[in-house]
Amino acid sequence: MASSYRTRSLVSSNSDNISTRLRSYCTTQDNYTTRFFGRSLDVVVTREPAAVTSWIDSTLYIHRHRLNFHRGQNFIAGLGIQWCSFQSNNRPATLQICIGHRVLIFQIFQSRTIPDALSCLLSDSRITFVGYNIGYDCRLLRSYHDLVISSSAELRSVSGMGNASMEKMVETILGFPGVKKPWRIATSDWEAPQLSIDQVHYAALDAFTSFELGLELVAGPVLPNRESGLNECFELDGVSDGESSLRYSEEGSDINSGRGFKYGSDSSSSPGYSEEDGLNTHSGRGFEWGSDSSSDRRYSEEYGSDSYPGDSGSIEDEDAW
Repeated sequence: MASSYRTRSLVSSNSDNISTRLRSYCTTQDNYTTRFFGRSLDVVVTREPAAVTSWIDSTLYIHRHRLNFHRGQNFIAGLGIQWCSFQSNNRPATLQICIGHRVLIFQIFQSRTIPDALSCLLSDSRITFVGYNIGYDCRLLRSYHDLVISSSAELRSVSGMGNASMEKMVETILGFPGVKKPWRIATSDWEAPQLSIDQVHYAALDAFTSFELGLELVAGPVLPNRESGLNECFELDGVSDGESSLRYSEEGSDINSGRGFKYGSDSSSSPGYSEEDGLNTHSGRGFEWGSDSSSDRRYSEEYGSDSYPGDSGSIEDEDAW
């Protein structure tokens, strides 16, 4: 992925408070840091299914206690997709997901296949995916990739701001001015093998601001309710609650290690990990569960720490929120 590393810009910025820089790269993924008003976001860009699975596994492990605590409630994830506006169809080119201050930008158009872990994540009824015009995103993901989002919330509905822009919502609701989503970036070539730093910056902000708005606006139990804007794609797709089962079999297998696991079950809250021995079974790396040194009390109380020592995608020597 990094063959053009020396020929591309390494920093993108909206203002002094918002910027993205390339931190590191390898053959399977590029790692970026996005700064947002003093916060650091860990951004992974990849087209590799194994890297997507690794990101999902480690992210769910980090949030395993909170995820199970919110069973039947709103565990929030920000979501968005990009496509090439100059193409005759709107086939998704990238899928961006934010949980906490970890962002995945999956180059789904460039990928050889869709990992099962992604299907499981999106169809996990414990998680509410929040986004701008998310009902349309749901339909595109289902139409082109057979990916079903079990629970979603439309920002335009839950914000009470109608068709106000994302930038306006962020400024009015979150109090952060100067967030820009330039039209020239929105309409750029998202199917390109190598995303530009400006595209990474745009997609990361899209997912993260959706996540933050979701924390502010989406609360209480998730119920299928079209008028409230919750689960819009849930209803449009005609999927009943009983049909939102995970796509792993009861005795599913870990595609990285061949080990069996139960995705999201009480006995194993994250695939491929062992709480007892503290090992990531995909790689055998050890870890220590860290505490949250976040200065953002609301984030700390809701989502805990995003530290995962030994994770190749983690931010090194960066201040926690």
